[in-house]
Amino acid sequence: MRRAFVAFEMLWSIVIFGIVGIACMSVALHFTRFIVASSPERVLDSHIALLRIQNLLAQSVDLHLSSTSASFLLLDSERLLGYGDRAFANARFFNDTLLPQVPIEIFAVQGDEIVFSSSFAPNSFMPNQSLVLVCQSAVGSEDFIEFLAKVVSVGNDRLRLDSAPSSLCRAALPLQDRRIEISHHHDTLWLNQEILLENVRDFTLQLHPNNRFVSFRFCVWQRCFEGGSFVGVKAAFL
Repeated sequence: MRRAFVAFEMLWSIVIFGIVGIACMSVALHFTRFIVASSPERVLDSHIALLRIQNLLAQSVDLHLSSTSASFLLLDSERLLGYGDRAFANARFFNDTLLPQVPIEIFAVQGDEIVFSSSFAPNSFMPNQSLVLVCQSAVGSEDFIEFLAKVVSVGNDRLRLDSAPSSLCRAALPLQDRRIEISHHHDTLWLNQEILLENVRDFTLQLHPNNRFVSFRFCVWQRCFEGGSFVGVKAAFL
């Protein structure tokens, strides 16, 4: 009888120690997750992801949004700006100001052709190249709209497009061929199918059409981050 009582006490001791052990493991796991989520490296990674999304949205053209993804084109910065390198081939200057590699200011619109005020350097534009035209919404207006087009043929100082643009188009900007996609699935933020940030439990995008502003929010573990950017080509390019 005494042996049975001792065995019963030992069994209860094992059960109690097991419950205490599980509770301690749960607290330790929660504490570890908190430490990981609040670590400087994790916060830095989140801030870098936030800034990358903001910068990409700020350059976006032909933006398509859902609540959890964004797809858009980017300006071809290398062709447009030459990355500021004064030594690049066919560098163009006005006084001492470095001009874009390609002409952007439209002199006239004639049907499906856009005419520039200067001749092109070799390989400035190519057939099938994508462009975004920046056009006034009305005569004398300071509101500008975007018009997407493809180059059909290239002349000495003009481009023939796949459709006739507005006569109020003022600038033609070259675009990159590849679309950019930001998306959230499987607790991960993806940039063109490559991992941008892991352990993201929530990601939302919202367009505010009145001022062309896109806001976004994502959470990593227990910490959330918010950002946003104005989108669309600005008249500053003119």
